[in-house]
Amino acid sequence: KMRVLITGPPGIGKTTLCKEIANQLGSKAAGFYTEEVREGGKRVGFDIVSLGPESQRGILARVKSNVKGPSVGQYTVHLEDFEFVALPAVQNSDAQFLIIDEIGKMESFSQRFQGAIRKIFKEFPGIIIATLPIAKGKPLPLVQEVSAAANTEIVTVNRENRDSLPSTLIEMLTSK
Repeated sequence: KMRVLITGPPGIGKTTLCKEIANQLGSKAAGFYTEEVREGGKRVGFDIVSLGPESQRGILARVKSNVKGPSVGQYTVHLEDFEFVALPAVQNSDAQFLIIDEIGKMESFSQRFQGAIRKIFKEFPGIIIATLPIAKGKPLPLVQEVSAAANTEIVTVNRENRDSLPSTLIEMLTSK
């Protein structure tokens, strides 16, 4: 039961790393990643995309949203959409690897997601690869909890290591 938590500043390549790992693991991996949505070169929000043959895409957050929901900066979080994609992607998985990108502020507005993550970190028999934001100020309670879990390795992505990390991590994950 290994837990690999990937952290680093925004835009450093945490999601790219997750997608690369997911590609290499293929059908052995389940879970989801989040992706920037851009219009005319401007970031207008984030989508959530589940892994696997029946991949689904939902809205995680948007600027100028007409959906009522919690907000993070200029973004409104679309909880229903997020939960519709995220919860099935991380629950009932018999995959060997579970990729969760990310356990952050937007995702933590979902109580159901928080509950699912707590359960998964306790019970998932395989390897979890999750991304965490770098805390500005006080870290999120859920982030503190998963960081303190047993068998947890924290990997910080930076400009120096981001190109070599995919192969380093795949090697580490598949040799366990």
